[in-house]
Amino acid sequence: MNKQNDSLRFQLQQYLIHWDLFLLFIPLLLYLIIFHYKPMFGIVIAFKDFKLTYGVWDSEWVGLSNFTKLMRTPSFIRVFFNTIKISLLRIIFGFPMPILFALLLNELHSARYKKVVQTISYLPHFLSWVILGGIFISFLSPTNGPIGSIMSSMGLTPIYFLGNKNWFVPTLIITGIWQSVGWNSIIYLAAISGVSQELYEAAEIDGA
Repeated sequence: MNKQNDSLRFQLQQYLIHWDLFLLFIPLLLYLIIFHYKPMFGIVIAFKDFKLTYGVWDSEWVGLSNFTKLMRTPSFIRVFFNTIKISLLRIIFGFPMPILFALLLNELHSARYKKVVQTISYLPHFLSWVILGGIFISFLSPTNGPIGSIMSSMGLTPIYFLGNKNWFVPTLIITGIWQSVGWNSIIYLAAISGVSQELYEAAEIDGA
């Protein structure tokens, strides 16, 4: 018992010594609690007949009734399989792209140019999907967008990419890759950069 008390006392002393570091941790902890953990309680709405006037806790509890209604809607199966389809396509095409991009970045010999390319490619990751959605709606507009203007100047009929069922999924996949490829390439680029130059020289000697 005494050893346990001594251990707890020692840990408390360590915390008190580094109190300033724990003080810096408080804003991050509050951010996680307020914006990540607190919203999780909102899942209760899925099991209630939510009415704004009653609020979350005073609304009637309906159990799995909302899920039953969802699964009985005529479009549920189509929406479900479309979600799986889009997720699989994102994995198939989205996974190798950061690796390829990291390999291309690693081949750039100009450090300044490399930093510029990295900065530009990382930027979309920090933009919300609301902003990105507005950008692509304007960019892909068949009437005012640059893609539509280029197609019109070439005598082609502009395509409404976001309203055409044949083009919507490819457009969604491409925009998702564009948004994440730069940020996701950081780990691969760090791994490639960590490879010793001697290994490259040895590979050249061996004829690789």
